[in-house]
Amino acid sequence: MSPARVVAAWVLVALVGSLLPPTTASGAERPGAGGASATPAERVATRRVEDATRRKIVLDWNGPGGRQVRSTPVPGIGTLKLVCKPRNTMVKLTPYDRSAETQMWLAKHEDKAGPAVAVKNVRVYRWADADDDGRGGTGRSAHEGLNQATPVENYSSGFMHGVVSQRPGRHQPAAGAARTPSTSLEINWYWNGFHHPRQYRSCRIAATLQTVTDTSIGVDWHGDADGLAGPSRQVTPLDELGDLELTCSPDDGDGGRQDVLLRTDDREATLYYERIEGEGAVDDHVETDTLEHDPVLGAVPPVTLPENGMLRLWWTAHGRTRRVVLSSYYVVNDAEHPHLNLCEVAAAEF
Repeated sequence: MSPARVVAAWVLVALVGSLLPPTTASGAERPGAGGASATPAERVATRRVEDATRRKIVLDWNGPGGRQVRSTPVPGIGTLKLVCKPRNTMVKLTPYDRSAETQMWLAKHEDKAGPAVAVKNVRVYRWADADDDGRGGTGRSAHEGLNQATPVENYSSGFMHGVVSQRPGRHQPAAGAARTPSTSLEINWYWNGFHHPRQYRSCRIAATLQTVTDTSIGVDWHGDADGLAGPSRQVTPLDELGDLELTCSPDDGDGGRQDVLLRTDDREATLYYERIEGEGAVDDHVETDTLEHDPVLGAVPPVTLPENGMLRLWWTAHGRTRRVVLSSYYVVNDAEHPHLNLCEVAAAEF
């Protein structure tokens, strides 16, 4: 088998694996939601997720001609653009408001002499931090390139998952501000023949976006004073499962608390999670684990938030599973400049 086919096969296996639900300890697939055996309440809850804003866009061309750019709205936040040209491949984010702090977190999986992953944070902002005068920010757009080399390599394939979120600029308090619902992303790409004549070139990028428009999961604050005065904990009901509790508090002499848990009365509840931080081999940068319900706590045990990274979480309770992707960035240990401490955590169902 040629090297290109080997890489394609690995990416296909990894992509399919990323979309399959996790299994229980016995190896059986976890029960799905809304099936024939679901209760009426479960079916209603399932429809609520299915009725969320969910869209899929596909950029697909082969040979000369063909559409090499496609765009779609990220509800309430901006526009996502897919670009696949022999000299330029990227995923580009353009917010409606550059004065906000807008982030597109991505866990990017591809082959680099073996399965590799990198956590990327594509940001668009006018104020880099609380001390910025408004001239230290970015342009109106930011992007994540898909190619590893310049000029673009002849062949490539891979996949990403992530979340797009927005909050006030870092020069402003954020704890009490209204939150725009976050959007989850799943993207895969493949191109071939870019070093050959046009008739032999092809490319496909597919992106799925999901936004639950009536729910916004996240905690934000800018500066210790904002974090101590405003809410640093959020409770979000997950239909028929329990309550998702998200906490990111400043260090008020105790280090603060930064974690996420599901509070539920189902003693059979479990959590399978995936933590991704940094960049490098998948074996070194992707941590997975399964947690069981703690009857004394009355919850599935908390998972500590990454200081600069991502989580994917599969909570199962009362025979249903809900999936959440979460981005997390916080600084709570700058005692000399407490106004520069911050927390920016966002999550969305996928």
